[in-house]
Amino acid sequence: MQADIAVIAINARQSHCGHAGRTLLANLGALAARATLLEFDLETQPLQVVSRVLEADPRVAGFSVYLWNTRLVRDVLVLLRRVAPRLALVLGGPEIVPGGAADWNGLADALVCGEGETPFRDWCAQALAQPDAPDTRRAAPEVIINRGGENPGTLVLPDAQYSDDDLRRRVVYVESTRGCPHHCLYCTSCGTAWRRLPADRLRASFQSLLNRGLRDFRFLDRTFNADEAHAAAVLDFFLQQKIEGLRLHLELTPARFGQPLRERLAAFPAGVLHLEVGIQTLNDAVARQIGRSESRDDVLDALHVLLSETRAALHADLIFGLPGEDEASFAAGFDHLVGLGISEIQVNRLKGLPGTPLLQLPALADAFSPLPPYEVLRTDRLDFAALTRMQRLAHVWDRLHNRGHFRHTLPLLWQAGDQSPYAAVGALTEEVYGREGQVHALGRGFWTAVLIEAVEQRQAVERTRLAAALRGDGIGPAMPGPAINPSGRAVSRAASRPGSWHR
Repeated sequence: MQADIAVIAINARQSHCGHAGRTLLANLGALAARATLLEFDLETQPLQVVSRVLEADPRVAGFSVYLWNTRLVRDVLVLLRRVAPRLALVLGGPEIVPGGAADWNGLADALVCGEGETPFRDWCAQALAQPDAPDTRRAAPEVIINRGGENPGTLVLPDAQYSDDDLRRRVVYVESTRGCPHHCLYCTSCGTAWRRLPADRLRASFQSLLNRGLRDFRFLDRTFNADEAHAAAVLDFFLQQKIEGLRLHLELTPARFGQPLRERLAAFPAGVLHLEVGIQTLNDAVARQIGRSESRDDVLDALHVLLSETRAALHADLIFGLPGEDEASFAAGFDHLVGLGISEIQVNRLKGLPGTPLLQLPALADAFSPLPPYEVLRTDRLDFAALTRMQRLAHVWDRLHNRGHFRHTLPLLWQAGDQSPYAAVGALTEEVYGREGQVHALGRGFWTAVLIEAVEQRQAVERTRLAAALRGDGIGPAMPGPAINPSGRAVSRAASRPGSWHR
């Protein structure tokens, strides 16, 4: 399809729909009829992207640039400059910040910093009003800063931009607010104005999406409960729907919840709510240093409410490498959350994202990798070796706990011994790393054998208890001891027989 404007969305996975690209299209006004959306994923090669862009033969191409696609976008831009030098290139998204404009010299004509619907529309209108594209492009891109953000009263919601196939088969994102009222130093939304979208237009949009078949609503709101009355109104809409298979993914700030919000969260049946709660740390001093104002006691109270009063799947985020926090402090917070029985604890390494105030902290000067994903390399409390070791533990925890493969078996490591969860998983991680030289790309059969070996070494665990835990994880029915192959890799004798240890 030929179009004067091509909006290019490079998503993390093919199953994900690009939300930003669709909101840009929805807000192009009269120019929408002259625009098209081209979607790709990270498996796409740069030449494939370039080929499809050229097939559309646009005069303007706009890219949303994120942490996960910045390298691919850059490669595509280099090629487009060679094969289509007259094509105007506009970049926006979280990776595009005023201080990083020089990084795109020679590759882009304009950079939109902040929310992009209005600036992108205006820039396209101006560019298309020119009869011919210039023979040469500017050496440095024009920088456009949308300081106030978009007006939620005039913002067009993008539900019409989704195909029926998108709604049935792909991950779709929605939003009920823009910006964030908090000032977390590591977040790209720090300092952005918080705004609510009009309730009547939200209801109409959500109803349209439901009528067309969408059942899984993933909210982009940074803080869904920033205004509890607004949050309650959104939840009321979904509580009124009597539809099988409904799921809502929400991100909550762990603060004291008012009674109306608590009642609504408690009203949803099991399987509907997936709540992500940004804990980050349980150390009050560290929390204050990174801009988190709520006390850790309030955070724990909020978790208690969600665990005891709702039937939601709960996902808690922790960050290691925060300024002022050593490994012992992080481990204590991790162990506390494990003890609460939270179903998913995501452990993430601190990142110094472009444009965030975190980069200005003296304690973290030059402490981040200049390459995406901009991970911290050292802190005032942790050196590179410690951070790397903690990264290995985070990978193993995600593999064994968060994915749900060993929810019954893994806790035996610390329930029958004198180690804490953090110490037990850390010891297992380092044992495997010392033996294999890696902790990634190891299959479920391998981890089954390793866990059996590790638990059996704890003589306080009876074999019948271990067998019951394995059955609870869908592994069995036999439970022989592990064997060690000539390379030193632990291999369960049962795992070596097809079908014995797998669903």
